[in-house]
Amino acid sequence: MRKVLGLAGAALLFAGPALAADLLKAPAMPMGPVLNWTGWYIGATAGYGWSDDGVNNVVLSSFCTTGIVGCPPPAPAASTALVAAIPPHLSPDPKGFIGGGEIGYNYQLGQFVLGVEGDISGADIKGSNAQFGSAPVVGFPNTVNVAATASEKLDFLATIRARLGFLLAPSLLVYGTGGGAFGHVSTTTTFAESVGGPCSCGPFPAVATTTSNTLPGFVAGGGLEWMFAPQWSLKGEYLYYNLGTLSTASQITQTNGAGANFFGAGIASNAFIKGSIARAGINFHF
Repeated sequence: MRKVLGLAGAALLFAGPALAADLLKAPAMPMGPVLNWTGWYIGATAGYGWSDDGVNNVVLSSFCTTGIVGCPPPAPAASTALVAAIPPHLSPDPKGFIGGGEIGYNYQLGQFVLGVEGDISGADIKGSNAQFGSAPVVGFPNTVNVAATASEKLDFLATIRARLGFLLAPSLLVYGTGGGAFGHVSTTTTFAESVGGPCSCGPFPAVATTTSNTLPGFVAGGGLEWMFAPQWSLKGEYLYYNLGTLSTASQITQTNGAGANFFGAGIASNAFIKGSIARAGINFHF
C-alpha cells in the first residue's frame, strides 16, 4: 500500500508542471463583446408633442375714441365697448404626433460620453380654441359682441444639439442635451363682431388672418439610451422647445347704415410657440 501511494505521489509531482503548462496554453474563455460608444450612428424617432402655450390679443388702435371728426355718438362708446369685448387670450393647446430621423456622433471618455446630434421630424402638432366676449355700450341700449378663434400647427421641427452623458452601466447611458432648433408654424385668428340692440349698422364684420413662418429657437432635455447589442441602441427622450412668437394683425371695422366707417379696432395676435416632446428612438452605430 505504501508503495502504491508513493508511486501516485511521484506521478503527481512530475505531472504538475506539465498540467500547468497545458493550462497556460489553453485558449481564454470568451468574455462577450466589449461595448464602445465612440462613433457615428443613424436612427429614427417617433413620439408625441404637446403644449399649453396661448395667443394674446393686443389692441393696437381703435377708431372714434379720440374725438375724430365724423364719428358721432354712439361711435366712441361703441369703440370702447369693442376693445373691452375682444377676448384677451386664446388657448389652442396644440398636441399630436411627431417623428423623423437623426444622425449623430459619440466620443467615449471612460464613463462619460460626449456627442453631437441632429434630427429633423415631420409633425402634426395642432390645436384650436374659441372665446366669446361682450361689453355694454355705455349710455346706449347696446352691446358689442366679439367671437374669436385661434388655431396653431407645427409642421416640422429640426434640432442640432450637444449631448453629455454618463454610463450607469457599460450598456446604459443617461444624458442631457441642448442646442438650437427651428420649425415651421402656421397660425390663424378670426374675429366676428356684432352689435346687440337697436343699431343703424351695416353688415357685421368678420375677419380671418393666417400667417406662417419658419422660426428659430432652442431646445433642451435629456434621456436614457440602452445599447442592447454592439451596434444597436434604444432610447427614450424628453425635449422642451421654444421657437419664440408668431404674430398676426387683424382689423375689425364696423360700418354704419350709409356704408361709412362707424367704429373699429386693430388687433395684434401673438402666438407663443413652445412645448414638450416625449419620444422613443432606435439607432444603428457604425
